[in-house]
Amino acid sequence: MNDIITEYPPKEAKEPSQHFHPRFPTNQALGMPALVGFLMLIGIVITNAIVLMERVKQNEKKGIEVKAALLKAGKTRLRPILMTAPATIGALLPLALSSEGGLISRSLAIVVISGLLTLLY
Repeated sequence: MNDIITEYPPKEAKEPSQHFHPRFPTNQALGMPALVGFLMLIGIVITNAIVLMERVKQNEKKGIEVKAALLKAGKTRLRPILMTAPATIGALLPLALSSEGGLISRSLAIVVISGLLTLLY
């Protein structure tokens, strides 16, 4: 009994365009540099969350109630987060647009830029 999990390409799909390929949007393979890009995104998100929560804790120590502390910390930390993302995108854009990649591949830049654009929009 063959099912879609054990048979590739599945018999139900007649056209090659009906198959899911992880490289669809940019025609780049998800290799090791792309996985490093995912790790970079995770680091950026976790760093932003840690800094935000530290600001909330500081506000609570000053005697501000939780909801007000969250809102105040959000106002304070939103601008640096929104400034860091475009700076990182700008730094990685030449690598993403290049035809060659050295040790750091084009796929790393594409993954990080895509993730940060998702963050911004």
